[in-house]
Formats: sequence, structure tokens, C-alpha cells
Amino acid sequence: MKRIIVLAIMLGLFAAIVPATAFAADAAKVKGSVAMVMGNKVHIFHDSLMEAKKEVPVGSELTVCRITGRTATQKEIGSVKVTGYAGDHYIEAEILKGDIKTGDCLKKYLPPEGK
Repeated sequence: MKRIIVLAIMLGLFAAIVPATAFAADAAKVKGSVAMVMGNKVHIFHDSLMEAKKEVPVGSELTVCRITGRTATQKEIGSVKVTGYAGDHYIEAEILKGDIKTGDCLKKYLPPEGK
């Protein structure tokens, strides 16, 4: 009986730890988050050690996602196009599609055509 209880506790801990580590690995791919939305314009905080200008060129299309649910899954909700910069770590962008809100995250970027 004692072995069954210990086994059940270990399985419960395993089930709790595995999704958390999988989310941490996925979260490492996120490059920034939406800091402010003004109409069809957004300001994005680029949370990298490199300056936003060096890592994300003007004209790039960024995929915007929202972390949802108890399992913290990322759901793609739209995209934006980089139009400029505000300081070293803020990106100004125009909403191309989707209902983007403050706190949404960036998953990846596509370089502009020809670069």
C-alpha cells in the first residue's frame, strides 16, 4: 500500500513538472511582448540583449501570439509589420491582421522580401 502511494505521488510530480519544462523551452523562443496598442499601431518591447534595430529590421513581419489556458499554450492571433523604433528596445509596428492586445507576445519574425 505504501509503494502505491509513493508511486502515485511520483507520477503526480512528474505530470506537473513535464508541462512546465516544455513551456519554459517554448517561452525561450519568444522575442518580445506588446507594450501598448494605439488604434492600428503597436509598441513592442524587444526583450533581447541585442538592440531591436540590429535583430529585427524595418519591414519585418512579426507573428503575434497569446498565451492561453491552464497549460499556457501559445495561440497565434495575428501579425504586425515593423515600421520603426523607439529607443534601443522598443519596436513600432502596424497591425496587419488579428485582435492584438497589450501583453501579447512575439513568436518569430520573417525578414522583409529581398533581405
